[in-house]
Amino acid sequence: MNFKQALALLELRGHGNKKNNLAEVKKTAALLGLQDLPYKTVHVSGTNGKGTVCFLLAKNLKLNGFKTGLFISPHLVDICERVQINGKKISKKDFALYLSKVIKKETVKLKFFEILTLLALLYFKDKGVDFAVIECGIGARKDSTNIIKPCLSVITSVSLEHTQILGTTLKQIAFEKAGVIKPKTPCITGVLPTSSKNGIKTIALKNKAPLFTVKREKTKLQENQNIVLKAAEILGLKKKTLKINLPCRFEVIKKGKRFIIKDGAHNPEAIKELVKIYKNSPYYNKENTLIFACSQDKNYKTMAKILNPLFKNIIVTEASQNAMPAAELKRYFKKAQICTNSKTIDFKKLQGNILICGSFYLAAVF
Repeated sequence: MNFKQALALLELRGHGNKKNNLAEVKKTAALLGLQDLPYKTVHVSGTNGKGTVCFLLAKNLKLNGFKTGLFISPHLVDICERVQINGKKISKKDFALYLSKVIKKETVKLKFFEILTLLALLYFKDKGVDFAVIECGIGARKDSTNIIKPCLSVITSVSLEHTQILGTTLKQIAFEKAGVIKPKTPCITGVLPTSSKNGIKTIALKNKAPLFTVKREKTKLQENQNIVLKAAEILGLKKKTLKINLPCRFEVIKKGKRFIIKDGAHNPEAIKELVKIYKNSPYYNKENTLIFACSQDKNYKTMAKILNPLFKNIIVTEASQNAMPAAELKRYFKKAQICTNSKTIDFKKLQGNILICGSFYLAAVF
C-alpha cells in the first residue's frame, strides 16, 4: 500500500457508521502487541487547549532527553503531522506501511481515527520512544485513545461542544472527558465550571487518583502553561520551557505592511479567549478584516455574536467537506461578504490586518 492508497482507505473509513466500541479496538491492539506499551504515556483530554498542552509537554520531554512521541488532531496541511517523534512527523512511506500493518490485523472494520490511533501507538513502539503524549479525539471515555494506561492524565477544560455525541450539559461532557482518569494515576485539570469540577472530583476519588487543579489566570493560555509546568513537576522534569511557536494558535504572520493572525478557535469559549488576546494585542483595529468559517456541528450563532462588534469588514467562507454553508453564516454575520471558496480570497483587496478563525482547516489554508 502506498501513501495515496492509504489516504483513500482512510477517506472511506471516515464516513458512515458510528465508531466501534473500545473492546473491539482493544482486540486489534492486542494482535498488534499494544496491550502493554513499552513506553510511558500522558493522556490529554479537554474541550480547548489540548493541542497547546500536548505540544508544550512533548517539547519539555524532548528537552529533558526523552525520545518523545506526539499524537494530535486535526492536522493542518498534511495528515503525517498527527504522528511525530521529537518534533519530526512520520514519513509518507512509514505512514502507509504502518496503516497497512494495522489493517492486516483488524478484527472489525476500524474507523478513521481508530486506525490512526493504533498506527501511532505501533509506530512509537517500533521506534523506541520513551514517552508519548496522546491527545484525545472527541471526549475521552469512548475515544479510541482510551485504550492506553497513562502515567499522567490531563483535562484542560470543559465547555459545550460535540453535544450530539458527548451530551447537552457540562456535567455530561465532564463525565466523558474524565474517561482519561485511571486508578491511582495523577490527573491535572485546568480551571473548570463548578458543575464539571464536582463530577470530575467524584471520579478521581473513586479511582483513588490524585487530582491537581491549576490556579485561575487572566488567560486560558497561562492556565494551559501552568498545566504543563505541573505536569513537568509530576514527571520529574528538570528543564522546562513554555516557549514554542504553535501553528494556528494566535499565529502572527507579517505580510507587507499588514499582519495576518491565524487561530483555530472553533467554539464560543475558544473565541472568547481569542478575542481577549486579540483586543489586547497591537494588531487590533475595527477597520480590520475577519475571515470566518466553521464546521456544521459548531455553535456559529454564538461565535457570530462575539465577533460581529469587533469588525467593520467580514468575509464568511467554507474550508472543509463538513463546512457550514457560507450563505447560512451570512444570516448571523449580517455585514459579511460571501466567498464560498476560501482559497480564492484576494488579500490585496482586504482592509487592515486580517484575523482568520473558526476552523483549523480554514487557518491552514493561508
